[in-house]
Amino acid sequence: MSLEEKYTDVLQESKEPLHDLLRLQQLEEKVLEQEMLLKQQQKENALLWKRVGIERPAEGAASVVSFLEGEEVEERVARRWAELKDAFERGDETRGQGMLVAMMNEDEKRGEEIGSLDALTQLPNRKLFNIEAGEMLSRVREYVEYQTYLKQNPERSERRTEEPIDRGEFSIIMFDLDHFKRINDAFGHAAGDTVLVRVADVIRSQKRAEDVVSRYGGEEFIVAIRSHNPGARVIVAEKIRRLIEQLAIPIRLPLATIETMKTCQAAARTLADQLGREPEAQEVAAETGLHVEKVSNILNALPYIQSWEDPTGSGGGDTAMIVIRVTASIGTAKWHLGEAMGDIIQTADMNLYEAKKRGRNRIVVDGVE
Repeated sequence: MSLEEKYTDVLQESKEPLHDLLRLQQLEEKVLEQEMLLKQQQKENALLWKRVGIERPAEGAASVVSFLEGEEVEERVARRWAELKDAFERGDETRGQGMLVAMMNEDEKRGEEIGSLDALTQLPNRKLFNIEAGEMLSRVREYVEYQTYLKQNPERSERRTEEPIDRGEFSIIMFDLDHFKRINDAFGHAAGDTVLVRVADVIRSQKRAEDVVSRYGGEEFIVAIRSHNPGARVIVAEKIRRLIEQLAIPIRLPLATIETMKTCQAAARTLADQLGREPEAQEVAAETGLHVEKVSNILNALPYIQSWEDPTGSGGGDTAMIVIRVTASIGTAKWHLGEAMGDIIQTADMNLYEAKKRGRNRIVVDGVE
């Protein structure tokens, strides 16, 4: 139910005279019913956070969690409905109707704020990125156009007492995790989610106050920066690339899954020694008796395993920990006068895939590695 639909009945009823307590009680019951629906959605959101079960060191995450759990909402809801009831009890229907409209707008704005974050990583989503990065680009464009104007009209430079303050070079950095599908296929989507959250934390940790970051979609992330240093985008991109490469991400898996992986690893090594080459998945499947697709997924994922936990030290349970590593390919591009936001993102995306073609885990800047 949309926020507009949520309040439609209440708004329609509030347009009619409310002269007696009975009608006020009916209105209050309708309001409480709608509020119950909102609380149910908040509980569902809270369960989602518990299911993810990952610590989020980002600033402000605690306030988002408390909002989803309803701790902040309940007090505000109680206060605003008490004020609304008071307005109608006093016969001030104009004020009451105004309060209803104001509350609808307030909830709509709050819903937009929550809806502008990626549910998993809590980074801004693509929609919010496009808005905020677009505003940054507009300010940079204004300054560049202003400087161009002064060069073309030097006689007017002394007449201007104010000028845009957003100087600097506007750039886009795009990140895409290498072979992310292999991680999902071999270790499961929960493991993939853990990887995305950890990578998002790295990118967030390097964000300056004015930078705009986002999970742009899937395993792709994007950063918009403005800097006086022409090499800033390369410095930022390389630092994030190294931090992602250095991540040690613990993943808990069933012991049976780990044993199967070790079986495939041992068989692949034995066959490699016998054949003098890396064996195909079909050959390892024949050696182990496992399904070829499963073997293929495991072989593809083995290079990402940094270490295995000794099952005997896993507390006697039926799971054990592995530690995996990931890398990212990166493309960057800087804005030139006359380009739209879509143009620079497309250039950065092309450079990103050029980085993948050249071997992954590297940066391509304007077509140059």
